[in-house]
Amino acid sequence: MSGPKNRMRQTANMTRGYFREVKTITENASRTDKAGDWGLDGWIRTIHELVDLQVRTGAAVLQVALAGPWWTEPLDEEPQPSVPIIVEPKDYPRTLQAASAFVRIGLPQTTIPAHSIGFEPEVLPARATEFRVVLKDYRFVGANYKGKVRLTPASDPKAAPSEEEVIVGL
Repeated sequence: MSGPKNRMRQTANMTRGYFREVKTITENASRTDKAGDWGLDGWIRTIHELVDLQVRTGAAVLQVALAGPWWTEPLDEEPQPSVPIIVEPKDYPRTLQAASAFVRIGLPQTTIPAHSIGFEPEVLPARATEFRVVLKDYRFVGANYKGKVRLTPASDPKAAPSEEEVIVGL
């Protein structure tokens, strides 16, 4: 529900809320003046309330701008893989898989599920030392993530895998 009518309704509601707050502040100041308690404290309180309203409104506008649908639309092009990740060489090929969800650095509530992570190459050849992490879900493009990659010997899947903790920009 992010159509033009819904966006206009949100903008109108936000504007109405802003003017309602200004009206409340001015009515409170008027009541204080009529009661004869205005003085310097009344001015200070009113100015503080108006500044507080301006800061809250600015923060709300910024939050809406960052959360807008244009920000979350998928890109037209495939995301680039991560920079190469270096691991110790082994004498056997290894399969790569995400050992856990990748967690966004700075926003731990945002995670990339393990099934949305891919690797180049999918099987690390014998004596190879580097691979790249790629995204299968484009919604997570544009941030740094921390996660674990499981390297399992390709010829013996029952062998104990090793895990590498990685931080990647995707």
